[in-house]
Amino acid sequence: MGLLSFMVLSLTVLLLAANSFPPAVDEAQLKNLVSQVLNLYRPTYEFNNSMKTPMFSVVARIPFNSETNQYDINQVTDDANNVKDTIVGCEVYTGTNILAATVLRWPDVVAQCPDGRVQWPIRSQATTWAEAYCQNTRSFNEGRAEHAEYRILQNLHTWLNNQNMGQDLLLFYAYASPCTATCTNRDSDYNILSPLTGYVEFNIVFVFSKVHQPRNDIISPDVLQDALKNLGETIGLDRIFRCDRVNGRMKCVNCNDNENVVDVDVDSIYCH
Repeated sequence: MGLLSFMVLSLTVLLLAANSFPPAVDEAQLKNLVSQVLNLYRPTYEFNNSMKTPMFSVVARIPFNSETNQYDINQVTDDANNVKDTIVGCEVYTGTNILAATVLRWPDVVAQCPDGRVQWPIRSQATTWAEAYCQNTRSFNEGRAEHAEYRILQNLHTWLNNQNMGQDLLLFYAYASPCTATCTNRDSDYNILSPLTGYVEFNIVFVFSKVHQPRNDIISPDVLQDALKNLGETIGLDRIFRCDRVNGRMKCVNCNDNENVVDVDVDSIYCH
């Protein structure tokens, strides 16, 4: 085969492959998907007669329906109660279409999952968080945490190896925007940027609802913006959205503005 013929054939294959991809998810469709993910999988638990919602993340593999030209969450088969029970119990849920986890934060885990297994090395015989608390374990510093996004990413590669992604959407939802100290800090052993690098070829979007602010501290908008820039350099800013409820209705804003983090304030929805 001549060089020109080979180039024409290669270009034709590439064009056919490109045309076989589903359309990028738009903000109107995304807000419905995020609403359904939150309605189904948002975890809660009761403590001291009040309901608590821990920080959590969900990765949903949402099939593309070629007949409706929409991503169809009705084809997600994981039982919502099973997902929530598992992650409230401080384990990582790995199912057919859902991968989910909550943050592991000391001492919050004592209230959230007292009978859950201790998942950090300790200098005692305690096997549950409640036992560790009762034994006054000194191995745990106040506020020590493994973030939900990080816990998910430790399982994502194995999980996706068992998936046939095809035209499906990989929706990565985090309740709060990525933190600056660890999640988007390339020097941290617990950053999420390095693990996400391997998934840029997937049809992936990253969605958050609340702007991250650590306890007993205030982070400036510039620092929060830098965190999103770092994430955008990994997966693309056009794949990052903030979706949150405003006056009872879900709204989504894309964080990309000519490769800069957009400065948007629409009914209290903004990216930084």
